[in-house]
Amino acid sequence: MDASIGPFGTKEAPAVIEAYYDKRIVGCTGGDGEDKHDLVWFWLEKGKPHECRVCSQCYVLEVIGEGGPPDDEVDLEVDGEGGLHVVDHEVDGEGGPSIFLAQAWLIFLLALLLFHTLSALSNTPWLH
Repeated sequence: MDASIGPFGTKEAPAVIEAYYDKRIVGCTGGDGEDKHDLVWFWLEKGKPHECRVCSQCYVLEVIGEGGPPDDEVDLEVDGEGGLHVVDHEVDGEGGPSIFLAQAWLIFLLALLLFHTLSALSNTPWLH
């Protein structure tokens, strides 16, 4: 599935976003020209048209797969600023399902990539 490219979505003719499931995270940049803005994330759900809070572009979801909830769905939250965050839920008082470990692993990989990049740029054999 590719990014949606087409005319600016209006209430009468919204931009159609394809998905294999009943909901999908979508990012809006307002397109080109005067409506262009920073990337804003939001959930787009089947049967619930969405209007971008910045540029008023309208979107609808078209399910092209079997529908239903995504497999291994990660619970993501879109804040009032259009930012995207992983939600850590408690399960029977035990803490979230390894969200902390996933975040720690991601931080480790990003740090490793940073050190490798700095090593390559400065010709210092930190990680060679």
